[in-house]
Amino acid sequence: MPKQDGYDVTVFKVASGADAEASLKAIQNGERKDVEEVINGWKALTDITAVVPSYVYDDANKVALFKELDASYIVKVREIKKENDTIYPSVTIPVATEQKGNEIVTALKHKTLYSFDDILVSDSLRRVPAKDPKTDAILNGAYFKYASVGQ
Repeated sequence: MPKQDGYDVTVFKVASGADAEASLKAIQNGERKDVEEVINGWKALTDITAVVPSYVYDDANKVALFKELDASYIVKVREIKKENDTIYPSVTIPVATEQKGNEIVTALKHKTLYSFDDILVSDSLRRVPAKDPKTDAILNGAYFKYASVGQ
């Protein structure tokens, strides 16, 4: 299957009988009114058009209303990546003030938050030599998976 453009998108289904234009304005203002979230996250165009067949990306209009036969849908695109771009996961951190947001961004840019070390885990069984508990001598040079010495 060929690679496709990726969209960081949220698709909302407008409740039946609700005013779709009012719901669109609410989404544009960061609110939710008479909508149900159907899709959220990084999706290919085919995933979006499976729900909203008439969807067409418009760079000038990141939040758009699409009226289908069964319902109306609002598509909100946060970001788009071309097929040869790398998609990095993102984290959203809600903050109360712009100052607090700037402090978090500064901390993220200037500090190491996590460091990862490679850990080798052997996938083969380890065998230990069976030893006499009193003399600590290897018993006849034999190796056992489990060893027990009776007295």
